Amino acid sequence: MDNRHKRGKSDRIRAARGQDYEVSYVARKFRLSIATVRDVIERVGNLRSNVYAELRRLVARRRKRNRLRAAR
Repeated sequence: MDNRHKRGKSDRIRAARGQDYEVSYVARKFRLSIATVRDVIERVGNLRSNVYAELRRLVARRRKRNRLRAAR
């Protein structure tokens, strides 16, 4: 179990897929569902930089797709 009070560098660089509060924080930050964030963490690993980069790409693709749909 993760200890919330021990927040060193090693804890900040990882996004724990099993910790509900970390997953919900990332989901709120990117306005995505918790399931989507968990899938991304499983796919790219738990390094926060990799997770954030993939989520940014995912959000950008969704925005682009929505703009194209709206233009029709």
